[in-house]
Amino acid sequence: MLSGMGETALQPLLAALIDQDDNVRYWAARALGDMGNKQVIEPLTVALQDKDPYVRLSATAALTKLGDDKAFETLIAALEEDDENVRAVAILNLQEIGSERAIEALITALNDENHDIRNLVVWALGEVGDRRALPALERLAYNEPWTSSWGLPEADWPQDRVRPDPLQDRIMSVEDTSNDFSPPLDMPEQSVEVAIDESQEEQIDERLRDVAREAIRRIKSRQQ
Repeated sequence: MLSGMGETALQPLLAALIDQDDNVRYWAARALGDMGNKQVIEPLTVALQDKDPYVRLSATAALTKLGDDKAFETLIAALEEDDENVRAVAILNLQEIGSERAIEALITALNDENHDIRNLVVWALGEVGDRRALPALERLAYNEPWTSSWGLPEADWPQDRVRPDPLQDRIMSVEDTSNDFSPPLDMPEQSVEVAIDESQEEQIDERLRDVAREAIRRIKSRQQ
């Protein structure tokens, strides 16, 4: 990874940040954030205006790692975006940051209306491994309402509808602990909602409970 090469990688990464390829700019922003060099704040700030939403999120996360509180608020705001894929990228960035504020934001995101996003949030909390997430995860694992220590609103875990969109194929699977993630590209403008029957709804809920139980196991095992 170029970010591990120190100052010798700085100029190549800055050049990559303005590359024509969206994917190259995305990874360049991530790498610049990992360098911890304050010189990259200005070019990353410029990247906040990038035409690609995933590049903007990557630059936002990088600035957050460099201590920019305003950038962190922008990252939190991305959890409210209509595009599920934008929310997914924001969740993965928060998981990497792993601070108390990031954990708080992830717990709030457990209320997301999309079941794939909720699965991703649970996976992310398990990856962070912070015990402060346990009350919310334990309530979810047993399908009970909860109120977090931060005074967040009660979650009702809605029986929602499945969207046959690329989210499942594009975001990191909750069963896959690989770090090899790339931002979703070429997303369709619209997705068609398909109603699901009661048995499918039960399967979705049970999958979420299983993921929550696995996240709990991983968090507790790290504390031993």
